[in-house]
Amino acid sequence: MSREEGTKRVIVIGIGNEFRGDDAFGFEVIRRIREQIPGSVDVLLTEGDGTHLMQRWAGCDVVYIVDCITSGAPGGTCFRLDAAERKMPTQFFRSSSHIFGVAEAIEMSRALNQLPSKVIVYGAEGTQLDLGKPMSEPMVRAVRIIGDQLLQELRQDPT
Repeated sequence: MSREEGTKRVIVIGIGNEFRGDDAFGFEVIRRIREQIPGSVDVLLTEGDGTHLMQRWAGCDVVYIVDCITSGAPGGTCFRLDAAERKMPTQFFRSSSHIFGVAEAIEMSRALNQLPSKVIVYGAEGTQLDLGKPMSEPMVRAVRIIGDQLLQELRQDPT
């Protein structure tokens, strides 16, 4: 699909592993809201390899990332981080199996002057990350909260 001149290129990226309990958070948020995301917005589900993320957001104006966070906060605590306002805390993304993950990709893109003009990371604190475990109840609630917030932001920031 070609984009009209002057429209923003927007991508929503859900990150996770659907077989590791709360780590499925990014996938579940996107699955919950996918039908309501405007058709002009690209959607990606991925395991979060940083180089893949950088390739996918190249040329985008706006990037929304949804991922499980492990900061030590209570389970299900929701976060909204604006990459333009602060450096991404690498300790928030310890649940990733990638050494070069979300925070590193954002900071590498910033250093290369290739960071999209708006990068928002939505996350929720995961506590149950074992293989084969279901998502915890606090994270199930966080899926609804973050899904609603992301949809509201997408509607306020038309492409």
